[in-house]
Amino acid sequence: MRRFFLNSAAKRDFFVCLGIWLVLEVICFAVVAALRLETVNFTPQMLFLISLPLGVGGACLLASATQLAQSYSIKFDNPSKSKWLTLGVRFLSWAGLLGIAFPLLVLSFQIVFEVLIKLRE
Repeated sequence: MRRFFLNSAAKRDFFVCLGIWLVLEVICFAVVAALRLETVNFTPQMLFLISLPLGVGGACLLASATQLAQSYSIKFDNPSKSKWLTLGVRFLSWAGLLGIAFPLLVLSFQIVFEVLIKLRE
């Protein structure tokens, strides 16, 4: 049976991304609670629960993208394989970044909606 271990760069990326996500969680949801921004149909508690798997999953995706990029960093004979690998690594990275940045995106949308509602009145 083969075990999957992350290399040192992937472990570092995982923990850095997890730390960034935790800081964004605390800051963004504290700002949401302090400003009482509940214009969207979701409560801050529900958004926090949605954000948990997205943040951890995003950190995992970024770490796996790093692992994949470093595991297959050798030059391929066929350039199309290298192109698809690069595209896959970029897709994993961007998907991971979206999961990590979810609290910031929620805060941005709530502030924009609050401003639009105030302008409408």
